[in-house]
Amino acid sequence: MGKLDNKKILITGAGGEGSIGRATANAMAAEGAVVVINELAARSQEANDALREVKAHGRAAYLVLGDVADATECARIVEQASN
Repeated sequence: MGKLDNKKILITGAGGEGSIGRATANAMAAEGAVVVINELAARSQEANDALREVKAHGRAAYLVLGDVADATECARIVEQASN
């Protein structure tokens, strides 16, 4: 049983290989969290690679593409991550 079992965590900028966001997403999944990864649509391939890594921990994981620099997009990302 992990420290974060059944907690949902949204991590932005988690697509980049070697990024702090990606490392954090994997660490949170290893502790049992349900991880929602956010990345820019232009980096969807990297984001999908990160999603596969996170799912390899045996936990649920989701990807929501969008730009958190835009307030409307940010609200949509959080809403989708909450569902």
